[in-house]
Amino acid sequence: MKIIGITGEHKDEYIAQVSHEELEKFLGVYYGGLHNLKVNDTVDLGRGYNFLKEIKDAFQKTKEFIEGHEKIIKAITEGIAFCKGEVFREFNPDGKDDLEVPF
Repeated sequence: MKIIGITGEHKDEYIAQVSHEELEKFLGVYYGGLHNLKVNDTVDLGRGYNFLKEIKDAFQKTKEFIEGHEKIIKAITEGIAFCKGEVFREFNPDGKDDLEVPF
């Protein structure tokens, strides 16, 4: 984005040149997700910030969930690793993968 002018009563509004691709990236609507804009269309740039806030909140909640359920997650992942590993080879010595894991 390139600022090409300053306006507004308190000089707190900008006239800017910004590419369509930059707007899509900022708003999180890549690959043609933003319709082509026309003169006098309004784009809420705060929407990009809100999207970032949602991502940060989701990561924080995920971190808290993992920290609060560490023992359960460890048991599940170790169980999956066990089921995918040697236990099937013991029951299936010919090496065929005909035993199914229910996940």
